[in-house]
Amino acid sequence: MQVDENRWERTETLVAVGKKMFAWGERQGCILVEDKTDGHVNVVKKDFDQEAPTSDLYDSIKIEAIAAMMADCFNQLDPPMKVKFMPCFLYILAQRPNQPTVRVEPLIFHHDKAKVRAIPDLSELERDTLSAFELFTYHGSKKAFVITNPSRVGDMWTEPEMHSVDRKLGGARNMVPASPSTPSAP
Repeated sequence: MQVDENRWERTETLVAVGKKMFAWGERQGCILVEDKTDGHVNVVKKDFDQEAPTSDLYDSIKIEAIAAMMADCFNQLDPPMKVKFMPCFLYILAQRPNQPTVRVEPLIFHHDKAKVRAIPDLSELERDTLSAFELFTYHGSKKAFVITNPSRVGDMWTEPEMHSVDRKLGGARNMVPASPSTPSAP
């Protein structure tokens, strides 16, 4: 995703996808995938919900791309702790039935994923960095959106939420609640 140009970049590659999941959570399972052109091994996140719309995947990657761009801007201010989002992207598996679109992330060994604020021994520095980053995204977007509530994997953040005023950014992954309806007169 090229955030600054608001466009998707598409390249072709040859991959070998594993046959079995090696890890799983409540919503997704992990399958190894090797990029045959450069030898990198990544992880396909397979959603257990077969009915989930493909647009949700695109929205999640777009939110992460925006979060990574905002992190780069935040880090230019030389904060005590830098913010880094895990790189992620999509594969369209063209030779599979129905050409499924899947989320792909780097393979990281020996990690636990947890929402940053839910980490019991979270350092004061990371807690303050998260609050500062959220506020930075709000002001940096001219109060149009805030990036919030990421998870941490190793020393990177991933899977943030986005709350935007116009609810257009991030599609279904935009976590702004619907406006309450105006109560009718008695």
